[in-house]
Amino acid sequence: MSHFRPHFDSVNAFDITSPAELYGIARMKYPADDAGPRRIILRFHRHGCPPCDMIEPIWLEFSRRSDYKRVKFVGIDVNETGNRALLEFYHITATPTFVCVENGKPKVSFSGANVKRLQRMIETGDPGPSDN
Repeated sequence: MSHFRPHFDSVNAFDITSPAELYGIARMKYPADDAGPRRIILRFHRHGCPPCDMIEPIWLEFSRRSDYKRVKFVGIDVNETGNRALLEFYHITATPTFVCVENGKPKVSFSGANVKRLQRMIETGDPGPSDN
């Protein structure tokens, strides 16, 4: 049984503490009236990380947008012991790191608090090139 928690007032954002909870979110029903890929945006973060803290309210705002209802937003605290397997599986070495999972498969990732790249990832499944 999964115990993932909806994040604040968003119906599409969740905080998880184990791979089993991510599996539960991946199996959730998506709106029947929408065609297109089933996309999950994973946000790997840690408490006390200034870039993580800066982008969190923006990430939550994106999760509330009705035009992103086919996207699930999943927050993963890298300091939670239960998330260690996810860190290894997705090769997480920095925070924040965002991973796009599309139709159940990891597609692309990027690290850093880049709002434009995050929005492109949410909309298209690809963050595009780095702005550096």
